[in-house]
Amino acid sequence: ACFFCLHANPSHAMDDANQTVRYTPLRSFSRLGVEAHGLDLFELLSRSTEEKELAAKSIQAELDDFGLVVFRDQSSQLAGEGHAAVSRWFGQVFELPPRYQHLKSPLPSVVLPVSNVSEEGKVGVGVSGWHIDGLTYPKPFSLSVYRIHCTPRLGSTCFMRLSDLADSLLRDSVACSWVHLTVSIFSSQEGAEPVFHPLIFSHPRTLRPSVCLHTGKVGGFVWHKGTSNERATCAEETREIVARLKDHIDALQRCGDAESTSVNASFYNHEWKAGDIIFSDNLSLAHMASSETQLPIETIGLRVMHRIVVVGSEYLRSTTAGNEPDIKKARCEDDVR
Repeated sequence: ACFFCLHANPSHAMDDANQTVRYTPLRSFSRLGVEAHGLDLFELLSRSTEEKELAAKSIQAELDDFGLVVFRDQSSQLAGEGHAAVSRWFGQVFELPPRYQHLKSPLPSVVLPVSNVSEEGKVGVGVSGWHIDGLTYPKPFSLSVYRIHCTPRLGSTCFMRLSDLADSLLRDSVACSWVHLTVSIFSSQEGAEPVFHPLIFSHPRTLRPSVCLHTGKVGGFVWHKGTSNERATCAEETREIVARLKDHIDALQRCGDAESTSVNASFYNHEWKAGDIIFSDNLSLAHMASSETQLPIETIGLRVMHRIVVVGSEYLRSTTAGNEPDIKKARCEDDVR
């Protein structure tokens, strides 16, 4: 092995070797996000396949435990092909439909530039509410790789641990109802039928409960889909369910604020710095761009972020009633990691 990886989870440590890669929690007492140290992603692209596979394996291990891996001070030479090459370590990158391709993208077929200036990228992306990407497809995206191209003075990207939200829903007095809900999303393919996903699902890799979330763009819900009791929600009931989901999110935020004066373990706001690259597990973390990201260039400067997503490999599997995860056990396991 050519890398020695010191993980935020000590059980992941590898044998010693030529280069040290160290991971530290982004914040004390939080299991959302780690920062990687000692790895130049652009330089790594010129190394052997074995070295790249080992680095990808170490990043994936951190994603499984913490959902988010932040790399600082990375080379601007990663723009375009380098960004895509790093993303391909984790699977097939998603080919953007023509309507999402932008002339200013360094690689229009896969790199989506988002910005506060329409000439530089797509505007208004990701600000409508907490969400995971790719819900309009039968297999939502597994991973997002974000690279800041032009750094604004203001405008964060916010992340939320979905296992915490799932725990909150499953502990609700009507928890048996939440697991019987299916989310209906209008397909991104013209003329196609709506796409359905279980509201609460088991993460394909970690098996932790997660939530199929898009608080800003839900077509509707279906109760007891596939059974004789199947029933679609009307517009009013859909709004009520989304409102209750938002109530649970608000409660998580209040709970964290009450338990800690400095850290809410379920949420993380990333303030971008030049050279930042973020790997985010799209099925364990919801995200949302802050409203400040769309402020005019005179207020925050030019903001351009490049995003690549990795195609999902599995349909989401429902956390069915009577088969909910052992939440207490999962939390105890998290505590000792």
